Amino acid sequence: MNQHARCSTLLQRLALAGTLLLPSVARAESPAPPPPPPGYVIAYPAPPTPTDPKALKRLIKGWEPGAPIPVGYHPEDRPRTGLIVGGSLVFGLLWFGNAIAGGTVKDTGYRPLIAPVVGPLITIATAPSGDVDPLAAGFLIADSILQAGGAAMLIIGCVTTRPRLIKDQAQIHILPVPMRVGAGQGIGLVGTF
Repeated sequence: MNQHARCSTLLQRLALAGTLLLPSVARAESPAPPPPPPGYVIAYPAPPTPTDPKALKRLIKGWEPGAPIPVGYHPEDRPRTGLIVGGSLVFGLLWFGNAIAGGTVKDTGYRPLIAPVVGPLITIATAPSGDVDPLAAGFLIADSILQAGGAAMLIIGCVTTRPRLIKDQAQIHILPVPMRVGAGQGIGLVGTF
């Protein structure tokens, strides 16, 4: 083999090794498609609904407006049940205890306990002078403040709403249809649940 053939073979091998070892040249991606015409709405598929019941429960409980809505649910404004239950328990238990005490005591100075929220404060002024010591007055003031807080929670819970995810109700459609029963005719029901 002559010098020229060896040099040519060497150059070919170097070119082949260079193309295999060098990084490939980056190519530009295809251009983005043009935006849709005005008024055109792009429909995105619904987000997948978790199959794990605990994950679905967390997703529904932690849902905020603007977040994707799982299939089979819809947003709805609902009252704040936590405030309603908490407020009615605090207000109701304290007022019920005061109303029982104010209604059963023979001294008329304690009758204002029947009135909600302000009853304990009025009782401080109307009770016989020796009966309300500073400690009892402090309890009556705290009772009045707690009743007011419970009533405020109850009112705020009833007046304000919070968006929540509610499971879609299945539509039930039942239709009577003629049916063949053995050799005779009959009527049956066909429907979807």
